[in-house]
Amino acid sequence: HETRKSANENDPILAMTLNNMACCDFSLSRHRSALERLELARSIQHESIGNDLELLHVAIVYGNCGFLKLMLKEYEDARAILEEALLIQQSVLDDDHRAVRDTLSNLEFANAFHS
Repeated sequence: HETRKSANENDPILAMTLNNMACCDFSLSRHRSALERLELARSIQHESIGNDLELLHVAIVYGNCGFLKLMLKEYEDARAILEEALLIQQSVLDDDHRAVRDTLSNLEFANAFHS
């Protein structure tokens, strides 16, 4: 099954829907399909960032994508994506927020395999 861009390629709702579908794929152990959906969501969101809530949605998708890259042992890609997620999270959340701590933990894991 193939994921394609819609007529409205910059729709943040489409990006979050793709994120949710990717979570379903992940729960069914379809990791490659989940990653494809998340990467499409990332490209859509990159073009549609507007306010802090949208930034948090971007960080969610980036964090999910980075986590999947870790699961697929694509450590270098995971690290780069997680670093982007962390920068976004830190721009709108406190450093002690759970999402920031989780991303830092995932980054430490990626760095352990990419030294």
